[in-house]
This record gives sequence, C-alpha cells and structure tokens, in this order.
Amino acid sequence: MPLSARRPPPGVPPSVRAAWRPVFTRPAASAAPGASVPASTRPRRPVRARRLPPVPRRCPPAAVRPALKRPAASAVPGASARASPAPTTALAPTTALAPVTVTAPARVTGPPKAPRMIPGPRYPRVPVAVPWEGGGMRLFAAVLPPADAVRELAREVDLLQRMPGADALRWTGRPGWHFTLAFYGEVAEEIVPDLEERLGRAAHRTEPFPLSLHGGGHFGDRALWAGAAGDRETMRLLADRAGAAGRKAGVAMEEHRHYRPHLTVARSRASADFKPYVAALDAFAGTGWTVRELCLVRSNLPVSGVPREQPRYETVASWPLGAGGGTVPAGG
Repeated sequence: MPLSARRPPPGVPPSVRAAWRPVFTRPAASAAPGASVPASTRPRRPVRARRLPPVPRRCPPAAVRPALKRPAASAVPGASARASPAPTTALAPTTALAPVTVTAPARVTGPPKAPRMIPGPRYPRVPVAVPWEGGGMRLFAAVLPPADAVRELAREVDLLQRMPGADALRWTGRPGWHFTLAFYGEVAEEIVPDLEERLGRAAHRTEPFPLSLHGGGHFGDRALWAGAAGDRETMRLLADRAGAAGRKAGVAMEEHRHYRPHLTVARSRASADFKPYVAALDAFAGTGWTVRELCLVRSNLPVSGVPREQPRYETVASWPLGAGGGTVPAGG
C-alpha cells in the first residue's frame, strides 16, 4: 500500500513550514462496514513543529531609547509619506540612574627597593686607609719580647718553614711578635683615656718577672704558637688585671677564660696538622729576660688586598711594672 505525506495545514508561516517534518501515513484500506482497521494502517497524529527561540534584541529598550516620530505628510509640501524621519528631542528615561563612585584600593607601600647594581669593569685595588665607623682603634694589651729573644725564635722558625707542607701556612711577621694579655677589639676614642689610666694602675701593682721562650703548641688546626717559661703565674695575674681594666673602662670583651701564654708564629685557613711542628719546637729554649713594662698596642689590619700581607702593629702607650716605675693613684 502506498504511503502519502501529510502536508502542513494552511496558514502556517513560511519559517515554520520550512521546519515542518512530514508525516507519512498509510491510507485506510477499503473494508466492509464494521470491519476493524489494523493498527499499522491507522493515521498517525501529526507532529507539531517546535517553536524557534526568540531573536535577541540588539537595541536598547524603549525606556532608554530616544523616541523617533515620523513627520506628517502635510508638514513638508510635496513630500511623500515615506520620507526619512526627522529626529526629535529625546525623551528622558523613566528611571533615573544614581551615580556610582568607584574607589581604587589603597596601595600598600613598603620600604624603597635598593637600586640594581650593574657590575662594572674590575680595577686593581688601591691601598686605602679605611677608618672604623665608630672612630676608634683596634687595641690589645701585650708583653713584647726583646730583640735577642726574637732573633733566637726566628732561627727556629726558619727551620720550621723548610718542613713539608709549610708553604700552605701563613707565617706571622717577626716585627709583630708579641704575647697577647687581653684583646679589646675596636675601642671608641672616648674610652681610650680611661683604659690607659686603668692599665697604668694594673702595671703599678704588678712587679717585674722573668720570662723566656720555650716549646710550642697549637690551637686546634688553625694556629701554631711558641710557648713561654719563667714566672707564668705573675704573667697570668697581669693578664687578668689587663682584662679587668678593659671591662671597667666599658670595653665589650669576650667571656673571661683561663690565660695561656703564647706567641703565634703561623696560621692556617684550612685544616692543618701542626703535630710535626710542635714536636720540633719541644726542644727549643730561648734566653730569658725580665719583663719590665706593659704595652698597649694598636693593630692595623691590611686593606690593600695583597696576598699574605701582614697586619702592622704600633705601641700606643707603655707603663713600667712595679711601684718603682712612678706614682700611680690606687683604687683602680
């Protein structure tokens, strides 16, 4: 049995007619009156076309759009009714919009950034005396050995410098050899007079004592030193009095430690084995002398950058030991 397509009813818009899906039905067979029609031959219910979504408006609503009026035909003689409309005065919007104030967030400010440093050409360093920021001096109290004792120790150090591995050590300068009693570090200039007065009192209360260079030792793997023999107890007492003079004068010093007389002859930046050098110094015994003065020494560190440059030492003041050296007020 042939199939027939059901056409859309009349009056359907062309847009809907284009989307119309035809429904194919099977015509009813000629049957006797009262005969049942099979389900396969029953006409199907037409499928309704779906509504298309509304087209979005691209113009503002009438409330905010100026009204345009078409002028009357009689306004302009001889003009047709389809003349281009003339704009009229815009109508005010029906709802007034309140002004909106937008405030920018507060800008968080911090400390100014350091300017970017651009590396420039490298020039050789020129020796320049760099003063300390506090205007002070690097000071320490010491006992200076005489020239004969220095020459004897120099001959022994010459033998040490020929040993294997001696080139890796930094040997101290012979003009700067000394026994440090108390290290004060950087001392402000206004404290120096009080420190000198108290060191004078400490020297006045200490009697001269005998001393000599003897043996050696090391501090860990960083420093090699020559030891001392003689009246070590009096020397230790003088060191304690020199340290107390610095603390009473207002010098920030390290914690008090047990004093050990030593004269540094070599240092090492890296780990070094000083045992062979200490063994060579065990048999060394210098000529004795009598310590008769206490010295305040200034240390000028090298600033030129020359490899293996040694600090320069200068004696700022000295005081004779014992009551026979002069009259010094007591009570320090």
